[in-house]
Amino acid sequence: MTTARHPLRTATSLLLALMLTACGSASPTPTPTPTPQLSAAPSTTPSPTQPPTTPPSSSQASPATATVSPTPTPSPTIPLPTDAAGRLLAHIPDALRPTCTTSSPEHALAAADCSPAGSDLTVRYVLYSDSVTLDAAYSAIAEQAQIEPDTGSCFELQADGTVSATPDNWPSENSYDVDGVPAGRYVCQVLGDRPTIAWSYERLDILGQASAPTTADYDGLVTFWLDDSGPNR
Repeated sequence: MTTARHPLRTATSLLLALMLTACGSASPTPTPTPTPQLSAAPSTTPSPTQPPTTPPSSSQASPATATVSPTPTPSPTIPLPTDAAGRLLAHIPDALRPTCTTSSPEHALAAADCSPAGSDLTVRYVLYSDSVTLDAAYSAIAEQAQIEPDTGSCFELQADGTVSATPDNWPSENSYDVDGVPAGRYVCQVLGDRPTIAWSYERLDILGQASAPTTADYDGLVTFWLDDSGPNR
């Protein structure tokens, strides 16, 4: 028994046969695969907010930061004043100098009368031109004591390290040292009712004389002479 073909299927088969005959037996040309497009390389232009950092070459070191201190200017040596009063004042201790008044006595270059602060003592310094006139001025004062030279000391050192006057030994006359070096001579005596110490400082040709107002202040006078009278070198 022959099976009848469906009319639409038969038509479709004829149409397909015709198309194959027209095109031949060539294989279909494959559609070429498009060449993929590579993404563009990232830009090397730095972002405005992040500037590029160029590392220093290994042969070029970064400059070190150095602090340069200026060379200090040495303080100039202040020369002594050329006038006699100025030279004398320059050797008077700093604490005394503001209280001093100067003058030009006969037979001397200059004199200064001073008042130590906090006491009733008075002190006078006289600058002489040379050691001869200094010795003559000191001898005139020592002669008032009417004693022989090198008669002892008018003070003594106590066990606690303090110094006390020894009024029973006044008047007395002796030499004295400064830092173990002979410096001059001194005489202790009472002129009127005023205990007085006069001393020569031979290195500077200066004569000093300090007095207390009454005999109640022997110790204060001795302490001032030993500790604060000068003159300074």
